[in-house]
Amino acid sequence: MIERIGEAPPRTMARIAGILYLPGTLTSLLGDSLAGRAHVVPGNAAATAASIIAHEPLPRLGVAANLFAIACYAAVTVAWPRARWTAAR
Repeated sequence: MIERIGEAPPRTMARIAGILYLPGTLTSLLGDSLAGRAHVVPGNAAATAASIIAHEPLPRLGVAANLFAIACYAAVTVAWPRARWTAAR
């Protein structure tokens, strides 16, 4: 029978949190490098817009990677305290 995620053993919840933390960190770094300040020209909004338009897929991929990282961090936020609170009992 399939057991619910809330009823999983603390070690399993800690492993889930750890497994989700790694891709969250890696995709966050990827997203920041793609959608970060690489396309920003300080003091020149027109050049910044032209750079973003010229390399349109990169900022989109960066935003998608950051959204995936946020989802991983949200899952870690749910899984980690359950592992800690269950182990403390």
